Amino acid sequence: MKNKWKKEDISPLIPFFSQNLLNEIDLSNHSFNFPSFLNNSLLNYNINNQLTSICFNNSKLNEADIKSITNYIVSSTSLLICDIGKNILSPLACSTFGYCILKTTSLETLRINECGINGESLLFIFNGKGSKPLKHVNLNGNEFGDIGLVSISAFMKNSPLLQSIELEKCGGTDMGFISLVNMIQGNIDSKIKYVNFHKNNVTVASLGID
Repeated sequence: MKNKWKKEDISPLIPFFSQNLLNEIDLSNHSFNFPSFLNNSLLNYNINNQLTSICFNNSKLNEADIKSITNYIVSSTSLLICDIGKNILSPLACSTFGYCILKTTSLETLRINECGINGESLLFIFNGKGSKPLKHVNLNGNEFGDIGLVSISAFMKNSPLLQSIELEKCGGTDMGFISLVNMIQGNIDSKIKYVNFHKNNVTVASLGID
């Protein structure tokens, strides 16, 4: 059940957030119902804290919220997990995340599943670049097709620690996934252990995977 919080409801909690008492924040399924809450309060109060995980799944984040989250990720040296799945990401928000992925020094797990990301928007996120710390990426439920899979191949090649990537129901075909398999098999330094390509128009046999 989605909760709608008003500003006066959350304000008493701000001192608690600022006292180094938390290392995880999970506000999934909450709609704060006022502009730029994250940008003006919660994450700013945690800028010196040792947060390791933030989760705002299905929370109707706006572009100002996304910018605040990405700024925090870039500035943090402790954050390991970011989950903003089931929030619609505009092309501008995707571009902001592209910068974040390139600059983060700590983030290991990124969940941006079911965010309405198409092939063009995915290019804004990855743009042929990689990430040094990322190990796990969840892109399930974004219909970016083979165009997006090509950019993911380049991202995987340039992300030395990447171990798993979730690509379920992304509109990919054999052609797009073959580029991923070729990259993995041709890169002796790849640490990829798991690629989820369920619910796509693809066959295991055509990929040359046993």
